[in-house]
Amino acid sequence: MQVWDIITIPALCWIMVVTPVQLGMLKPKVGFLFALSLVVDTVFVIDLILQFFLAYPLTGRGTRILERRHTRIVMHYLKGMFVIELLTVIPFDLVHMMIPSESPVAQLKAVKFIRTLRLLKLIRIMKASRVWNRLEVDFAMPYQQLALVRFFAILLLICHWQSAIWAMTLELSEETDKKWIDSVELAEAHIQPRTRDAPDRLYVASFYFCIYTMTSVGYGDIGSQNAVERVVNIFIILVSGLCWAYILGEVCGIVADMNAEAQSFRRRMDNLNFMMRERGVPNRMRKRLRSFFLQSRKHSRLMTQRELLQNMSPTLQGEISLVLSSEWLSKVSFIRSFVSEAESLVRRGGNAEAYKTCVADIARCMDTIAFAQGEVFVSAQTLYILYRGLIGKHRRILQSGDVFGEDFLLTDVTLIDADRCCALTYAEAMYIERKTVCDVVEESVIACPRLKAVVRESVVKLAVRRGILAEAKRRKAAGNLEALPFKADILEAERRSPAIHVPTDARDVQPPFVLPNCIEPL
Repeated sequence: MQVWDIITIPALCWIMVVTPVQLGMLKPKVGFLFALSLVVDTVFVIDLILQFFLAYPLTGRGTRILERRHTRIVMHYLKGMFVIELLTVIPFDLVHMMIPSESPVAQLKAVKFIRTLRLLKLIRIMKASRVWNRLEVDFAMPYQQLALVRFFAILLLICHWQSAIWAMTLELSEETDKKWIDSVELAEAHIQPRTRDAPDRLYVASFYFCIYTMTSVGYGDIGSQNAVERVVNIFIILVSGLCWAYILGEVCGIVADMNAEAQSFRRRMDNLNFMMRERGVPNRMRKRLRSFFLQSRKHSRLMTQRELLQNMSPTLQGEISLVLSSEWLSKVSFIRSFVSEAESLVRRGGNAEAYKTCVADIARCMDTIAFAQGEVFVSAQTLYILYRGLIGKHRRILQSGDVFGEDFLLTDVTLIDADRCCALTYAEAMYIERKTVCDVVEESVIACPRLKAVVRESVVKLAVRRGILAEAKRRKAAGNLEALPFKADILEAERRSPAIHVPTDARDVQPPFVLPNCIEPL
C-alpha cells in the first residue's frame, strides 16, 4: 500500500487545489485539464475497488487484530464509506457537458443541482488522513513546526474552497438577479474582459472576499446581493468563524509548547532565587547554585528524555538505551570482552541475541548524575562514564569518554581505589552501581550464563592484580621486597597503580600472601 499511497498523494493534491477551481470558476469542456481530471477519477475508481480487498482492524479486542476474511471485508466496506466514495467517482462533469448551455433544460433547477453535486468530489480529501497516518510512521516529522505550517496551509485551503463556492453562486443565481460580482465589475469597468469571464481575476476577487471574512476584517466592498448568495454567505461566515477560532487556539498552544523547556527553566530559576532569598542563603552559595542550574540546563533535557524512555516497552527501552550508550559502554573492560565474544559467535554463525539483551539490560539500568564545580565525591563500588566536563582523580585529569571506578565489582574494600574525585568544572556522567549489575547478571543466568562467567573472569583478573600489588606494597613496607624474585615486575605494577593504600606499620603485614575474597557474590 505504500506504493499506492505515493500514487494517491498527487491525486489528492489535485482534488484539493485544482478541482475546486474547475467546479466553481471554469466551464466544463474537453481539454488538458479535463483529461487530467479523468486520470484522477480513474485513480480513485481503482482505489474504490481495492477497498474490497484490504483488511481492516477489529475494534474492542484489546489488541490490533486485522480482519482478513474477504466476505467480512466486503460487508464492512459496503456498510461504511462505499456509498459516499461511489458518489465521488460519478462523472457529473460529463453529465453537465451533455446538456447544451443554450438549451432551456440547462436553466432548470434540477440541472443546477447536478452542477452542485460536483462538489462531492471534495469528499475524497478524507483519504488524506489514511495516507498521513502512514507517513507519520515512515518519516520523522518535527511536529510543532509542522503543525504551524499545517494550520497555515489549512487556513489557505479553506479560503481556497470557499472562494470556489462563492464563485459558484454566479451559476446558481438567476440570470436576472443582482450578483456580488457587479460591484467588482463596476470598479473595473475600464478592464476587459469582464471579471466574471476571466477565471484568474474572478478567483482573486472571490479569495479576497473569503480571506477577509475568515479573519473577521470585513471591508464591506463585496457583499451578498440575492437570496442564494446570502445563504452561501451565512455558511461561509459560520465555517470561517469556527475555523479561525480553532486555528488561533491551536497555534497559541503550539507556540507555547515550542518554548515549554525555556519556560520551565525560567520557572525553576525563579523558584531557586525565591528560595535563596527567603532562606537567607549566603551570596557565595547563591552564585554556586545559580551556576550549577545554568550549566545543568542540558542535563534537564536528558532527564526529560529518560522519562520518555520510561513510556516505552521493556524491550524497546533496552534497545534504544543500547543504541544511545554503546559508544560509552564499549570503554568498560568486561562489557568490551562480552561484546567481542558475541561478535565472534556471530561470525561463527551462532545466535547472539541473548548477549545483546544482557548488554541492553545493563545500558537500560544506567543513570545520569551531575557534579558542580569543586564538588568532591568517592567512586567506591560505582562505575562512572564521564561524558561532559573535567574531573581530577589522583593526579589525573579525566575528560569526556573516560571510565573510572571499574573496580566497583570487588567486594573487598581494601582493594578498591577509594581516592576522592574532584569536579574541576561542571561535570556530567553516566553511572551504575554494583548491586544493579549483580542483579542483571543473576537475572540472565538462564538466558545467557556466559555473562556471569565473563564478569567473574574480569573480577578475578582485577582482584589478582590488585592483590599482588597490595602484597608487594606490604612487603616493601616491611622491608621484604629484596627477597622477592620478581622485584622489577612489582615495581612496574606499583608505578602503574599508585592508588593502593600501603600500611605504615610493619606489624600489619601478613607474610603469607592470600588472595582476598573479592568475588563472593559472583
